Amino acid sequence: MTSPRASFLRELVSARRDLQHLASQGERHDTWFDGARTRWRRWGDGPDLVLIHGGHGSWMHWARNIDGLASRFQLWLPDMPGFGESDALPGHPHDPNRQQRLIGSLAAGLSQLPMSGAGIGIAGFSFGGLVAAQLATTTATHVQRLALLGTAGHGGQRRQADELMNWRQTRGLERWQAHALNLQRLMLHDSASIDAQALLAHACSSHATRYRSKAISRDARLPDILATYRDDLLLVWGEHDVTALPSEIGRVLLDGRDHRHLHIVPDAGHWVQYEQSDLCNGILTAWFGDKTPPAS
Repeated sequence: MTSPRASFLRELVSARRDLQHLASQGERHDTWFDGARTRWRRWGDGPDLVLIHGGHGSWMHWARNIDGLASRFQLWLPDMPGFGESDALPGHPHDPNRQQRLIGSLAAGLSQLPMSGAGIGIAGFSFGGLVAAQLATTTATHVQRLALLGTAGHGGQRRQADELMNWRQTRGLERWQAHALNLQRLMLHDSASIDAQALLAHACSSHATRYRSKAISRDARLPDILATYRDDLLLVWGEHDVTALPSEIGRVLLDGRDHRHLHIVPDAGHWVQYEQSDLCNGILTAWFGDKTPPAS
């Protein structure tokens, strides 16, 4: 009989192979800012759509969405500076200006990429939602539409019941168990969603993270940033997202504006585009492609 440990290891090997295959189908592009390299990946053809990962993340936060969206869009996925395969920007990890420099790096990167030049869409997840909003309001690149999924920076109430485990103090199988527990406590609502791909993407991205985003994510920057944003905005949360009370903070960020829309996805936690990938792919395709708000 196969041991649970052996079965688990086989699943991890298979998930790693799948992620490597997905990465190999994309085209790598490097951009530069202040002597540091940012790694971008491109899939698909069509209108330009930038997908920005969350804190302790990488392009793999969008692993379940690439195939579904690349048939309609030219996707651009960065590992933000200090994440994944990208260099960390010069300076102290807790430099109070680190967020401005991160935004400057990504804005410079957008100007260096071979985009169509017809205006872009940006979708950001979690900390990447805050980044996407900052990019949309500071970069000279015209952002036609914006979607924020499980966005950070709202400053509203959280409902996370348990603290995350410090996986750095563990080794071997115990470390994988710590990552799985953290996925359950923060990222995914249904424990069945914690599969080998989610675990591997989360663990690899966490290990590679050098940027300190937590304090920035918990700050209430987003409402003031969005106050200056005049174009179409879509807010998406999983109904069980522990980082927010979606209906309450959603109303605040909608700010009574007709061109802003809120969609709460059922049976999903914080990592909504992974846990309900098909539904989110449809929502994003309609928003960026058909220019229609999703039915709430």
